[in-house]
Amino acid sequence: MQQNVKVKYLKKTSVIILIMLLIVYPSGCSVQKETDSSLKHNLTKTQVQEDRKQVIEYLENVHPFFLLEKDQEKYKAAKEKYMKATKRAMPITEFQKITSIYLSSLNDGHTTLNWETGEEFPFLQIESSYEDGKTYLCENGKKTDICIEKIGGISVQDIYQNIDLIRPKENQSAIAKNRERFLVIKSVLANCGVEMKDNNVQILFSDGKEKQYSFGKKRLETMSYGMGENNCYKEGDIFVVDLNLCVVDTKLDFILSELERALNTGCHKVMIDVRGNPGGDSNACSLLLNELGMSVPDMAMICRYSSFATEQRGYVEKEGLVTYKESTEAEEPGNPIELVVLSDKYTFSSATLLCTWIRDGNLGKIIGEPSSNQPSAYGDILVFTLKNSKLEIGISHKKFIRPDQYKKENVLIPNIETSAEAAYQQGIEYLKLRE
Repeated sequence: MQQNVKVKYLKKTSVIILIMLLIVYPSGCSVQKETDSSLKHNLTKTQVQEDRKQVIEYLENVHPFFLLEKDQEKYKAAKEKYMKATKRAMPITEFQKITSIYLSSLNDGHTTLNWETGEEFPFLQIESSYEDGKTYLCENGKKTDICIEKIGGISVQDIYQNIDLIRPKENQSAIAKNRERFLVIKSVLANCGVEMKDNNVQILFSDGKEKQYSFGKKRLETMSYGMGENNCYKEGDIFVVDLNLCVVDTKLDFILSELERALNTGCHKVMIDVRGNPGGDSNACSLLLNELGMSVPDMAMICRYSSFATEQRGYVEKEGLVTYKESTEAEEPGNPIELVVLSDKYTFSSATLLCTWIRDGNLGKIIGEPSSNQPSAYGDILVFTLKNSKLEIGISHKKFIRPDQYKKENVLIPNIETSAEAAYQQGIEYLKLRE
């Protein structure tokens, strides 16, 4: 671990270029290469220790936590447990779980191990939705009143406990998202001792019925929002931007031109839907706000340099921290724009950043569910593949501090809190009442 901390304060350079949460790895939406080895293979004691050494080296030399936080006792305890648990030969699946628990000790939603590779058919083919400690069966995108009780003979509550251990938890929304998303991942279920046969598993429901389900290549998405290409359209006198991924491309150019046309013809009600948006390039968000005549509130970004960051990002400096210290003030829009942003527990990374700008800059209203990562959060990950297990891990090398640095809450509560499904209609009704 580096001991010398080099801190610089630089003035603002370009609008948001430096404030990017670039990789959406923890939400399982990034493109990852397939592992070369099966997760069923065993690792020798030497192989375990080699991979363990890599994990610790990457984490301690890349993550800003180690140069920013004075209290590292929780981490040290997690590291000691990790060292003790990895002194022997073991299956890759066991090493996968132990390593995930260790990485999750920082509770950084971007720093984690990828559980969605290594299986030919990784996803349980069932529609389900997590709410208030239970997973409900869904049919055609609609939640039923039937809950999942057991999967392959293992209680769902026991599976939740395992998911809570292997996934970082920035807030309560992250716990809910993790339980919903990872309950259908085959490698997670296998690690919990779920009994499977010929790529099938038996599921027991709360009505006493039991049914067999298979695993497939694609996840069955329950939510009807957050899917497909970015898009825009008019809902009456409301201009709606369906922003499913933060990306700057020709589609965004089209949306911006349509938004400009709408504003020029008298439209002053805008709704940006980032439900289900896992993040990407925050410039997509700033460009939308700029088109509305709004200046996004600046935020501090702290970048940790390392030889690994230099290799993957092309930086010149190879150690220390650089803090880009920014103003916390936002300019009021030139025109009386009524803006609503829709969020849910799957709103993450740069999409959460958009919500944070809206809140701290007083630029509009947030409607829906709280996001699953904190308003001030780590991000912009470096990706590594371990030598022997071929497991992939992502580690943040930046920290983003919200514009209003005096607010310390770990969750961004919407102005109008409602379910993800009801958020759209709530947004429409709210804007209809605006003059």
